[in-house]
Order: sequence, then structure tokens, then C-alpha cells
Amino acid sequence: VSATYKVSDRIRYYPRSGYASRMVGGIFEGTNDPAGGYTQIYQITSTPPAAWTALNVNLGNYRYLRYRAPNGSYGNVAEIEFYRGGVKLKGTGYGTTGSWRNRGNTFQKALDSNTGTYFDAPTANGNYVGIITQ
Repeated sequence: VSATYKVSDRIRYYPRSGYASRMVGGIFEGTNDPAGGYTQIYQITSTPPAAWTALNVNLGNYRYLRYRAPNGSYGNVAEIEFYRGGVKLKGTGYGTTGSWRNRGNTFQKALDSNTGTYFDAPTANGNYVGIITQ
């Protein structure tokens, strides 16, 4: 008897402490065209726990991977991570510029491996954070 295990792609995310409900409706998506044309990979449909959530997904060969926050959420997320074949993807971060009242909670905070920091965008709608994979 033998077993075959496939190492799948994964997304891990951690909500901003006290604001997990703001992630409901958020979408993880990917593209190879920096001008747009994103494809939905996964949508958050219920309030996540105040802890890491791991999702088995198919990231395909997308080079641009991001979390697009729902309207009204200010982008609030503490951390996002993408894994392809079990390996954490590295790359250049990108996202909505600025932070709420210029307090320094920019999109980079969602990519700093610290669940105590978070992205808090300057406006409620149209926010995203992601990486351009190497």
C-alpha cells in the first residue's frame, strides 16, 4: 500500500485584531497582466477567527497575487502570505498607497510577518495589497 500526497498551493491570512469582520467579502486574486484582468482565487464569506487561516487553493502561474478588500473595510488585514507547492512566495509588495490619517499603517504592514501590525488604508473603499512574485 502506498500513498501519494500532492503539496498544494496555499494562502494564509491574519485579520487585524478587533476588525476581522471587515474581511468578509474580501477576495484573493491573481493575474499576469499588471494593468488588470485579475481572476478570483478565493472569496472570504464569513468572519475569520482572530488567528491564522490557511486555504488550499490553486494559484496557477499568476505572477501578481493580491488581497482585494471589500468596500467599507479600509483594507484592514494584519498579514497575507502565498505559498506555491509548499514554498512561501517572495517578491515585491504592492498595494493602495497611504494610510488612515497618515499613521504609517501602509500596505507593507500586511507583508511584514508581524501579526501585531496591520494595513489601514486612507479611505474605506478600493483597497488592496499583494506581491509580485519573483
